[in-house]
Amino acid sequence: MRKTVCVIMCLFFSNEIYCQTINERQFEITLNTRNSPDIVEMCYISFFCDSLYKIELSNDWKDMIVVFELSKGNYYVKNDTILLVDSFFNFKQLLINGTNGLLVASSFPFLSNKEFVPATNYYYSRPDSYESGVSTLMLKQEREEYNTKNCRLIEFKTGRYKCDRLHMILNISDNYEYTLTYYDIIVSKGTLSRSLNEIAFNDRCLNYSFYCLVAENELISRLVIGDVRGCSFFYEENNSVKEKASLKNLLLRLYKIIRINH
Repeated sequence: MRKTVCVIMCLFFSNEIYCQTINERQFEITLNTRNSPDIVEMCYISFFCDSLYKIELSNDWKDMIVVFELSKGNYYVKNDTILLVDSFFNFKQLLINGTNGLLVASSFPFLSNKEFVPATNYYYSRPDSYESGVSTLMLKQEREEYNTKNCRLIEFKTGRYKCDRLHMILNISDNYEYTLTYYDIIVSKGTLSRSLNEIAFNDRCLNYSFYCLVAENELISRLVIGDVRGCSFFYEENNSVKEKASLKNLLLRLYKIIRINH
């Protein structure tokens, strides 16, 4: 599948790209990742006449709707193929115009082998331009300066990291593979590598890398997918570690009580 997608993308770039536009339309996918009747999770893609697109995740929970903007930028149409280029991160996605909707050829992990269908409840707002005040060159310079200032290798732990502001979880396994989830939706997965106090997360679905800086029990985003402001992921000990620590503290307290009584 990945080889097929690569061939399609190579063919797409090998000839002139016809920047046709699509009438303003919106497509949707129902995700159903939480198996809960109280929560409806949707993914919307909106197209605009001036070659702009926007991809959003929507969580509808007990009449409270939370919308997360995952990607936006420009789209290019050639025959039945639609290329999406994120205007900040510059990663690319590929859709194919099918009989009933848009087939996902290359995109985020949670969209793999899925199909967008015309939206039933049509709504959208035009995407604003990214206003993060940073550039990829600035982020690279920040990472280099951070490594210069922090010559000592800071301990890096595998496990679970959480960012409450973004509702994101970063899970890192011992074999240096990772998943990045928004609530229960996997928005990125792949492998990671470390260089000094910098971690490169290499997304195997988007063929794109994002970075974090290593701090004490913390990973500082520079910048993860879906975030253009910067955030921190804080390390969370798993339950078994917490239970062992609690048991150890309990035994120490009992030991002190026994010594005092004797």
